[in-house]
Amino acid sequence: MERDVLKNQYLELSTILVTTTLRCIQDKAASVRALSKMYSGILGTETGDNVLRTANHPPSVIASEETLACAAENRFNWKNTWPNVTMPGYDSIGSAMLVVSQSRAAVFAPLLDGNGKDWEKYAADTALPPVKGVVSGGIRTSTSAELSRNLQGESSSTPKLQVPAWQIAPEELTEGGIMWDYYSHPPYRVVIDRILEWKKDVDAGLVSGGYTRHGRSMSSHQDMKDAAGAPGFPTELMPCSDTLLPLYLNPVSIDNPIMLTNSEGEKAQRSLASDGGDEDMCTAIFYPVYAASPFEGGSTSDVAGFAAEMFSWTDVLQETLASYGPHEVRVVLESKLKLPDGTYSTKAATYIVEDYSATFLQTGRATESQYEWTMLSYTFQVPDNDISYTIEVYATDHVGYLQTYVKEPMFLIIIAALFFLLSVIVFFVYDYFVK
Repeated sequence: MERDVLKNQYLELSTILVTTTLRCIQDKAASVRALSKMYSGILGTETGDNVLRTANHPPSVIASEETLACAAENRFNWKNTWPNVTMPGYDSIGSAMLVVSQSRAAVFAPLLDGNGKDWEKYAADTALPPVKGVVSGGIRTSTSAELSRNLQGESSSTPKLQVPAWQIAPEELTEGGIMWDYYSHPPYRVVIDRILEWKKDVDAGLVSGGYTRHGRSMSSHQDMKDAAGAPGFPTELMPCSDTLLPLYLNPVSIDNPIMLTNSEGEKAQRSLASDGGDEDMCTAIFYPVYAASPFEGGSTSDVAGFAAEMFSWTDVLQETLASYGPHEVRVVLESKLKLPDGTYSTKAATYIVEDYSATFLQTGRATESQYEWTMLSYTFQVPDNDISYTIEVYATDHVGYLQTYVKEPMFLIIIAALFFLLSVIVFFVYDYFVK
């Protein structure tokens, strides 16, 4: 009976960890989707022109009334056409979204198709002094550009798309992250190509642009897809230092305004996420930005850019067992991505998760053989994507109530062995006296 109770407690612990993780990812997908719709809804019109009343919007770290090269007939109107768009007040808007999603960065990047030089001129004319020096250097290319090109099997002479990071929140990340071409970076390029291919299928009627819950079974991960038809498009696991953003400059606090107490009435303390850019794994979730509002034909509009949020898995996992008690588990995260050539890329990372904290152990799998039998595995597939994530949960030496559960089989073996030995001794003693 006690063994069954302890097993159920372990199952409950693992289920809470996984469901909380999925809820956090869904919140991040919803946040980046909302950011995308701000661009599509506020800046997009049926004609392709962009009109925005800016009187009540503070300038972003990039745009200001004085530097808007596209000023219209009066200073309260701002007109331009894609991809030359800059949303006023972006730092405030993006940072507000990050408060909700608890991600590390929110980025807008326009989609350039053969007009990179023209856009660089727009960017140089529009940039404010804090980033003007970086912007004047033009679009920055990832050092993995050749690898990215080989990934698609194209020649160096093939015209390529460009997706330069333009507006970034929080402001601290802008100088280090602006103007990087996401399409030249393999982890991002795979996702961008997947979005464009998905949009092409929608336009061709091969997949539905709409989405309904009626008449079909829904699982939690499917909520990443919204009513307009587009899901969140995540990358595979990647080192946080490989995101083209100095994410370590924006550690995410998990301080909760609701103060928790334990059974003794002591206040529970919540830790900060690791601010070491190299000592964690991250994921980015992308979402398409359309050249027209969804209310003005956005379902058939061209993709004009991308909104993205980057987050660390330490930030996600340290929320999962909050207030559950003094227990510790080992978690192995694994992403499996299908590449364009049909092969698969598998990445993994190992964490220790306990009450109010998570610690990154290493890239790859690091399990303990004596606890392999306690493994519980959960896999979720992101809709309309070629990527899946697997979460494996293992017991450790510091699982609290699980210590008895984990050691119980060995304890029973010892008891059985002692009972057998005692029986043998009694038999020989009896045989001795009988003779």
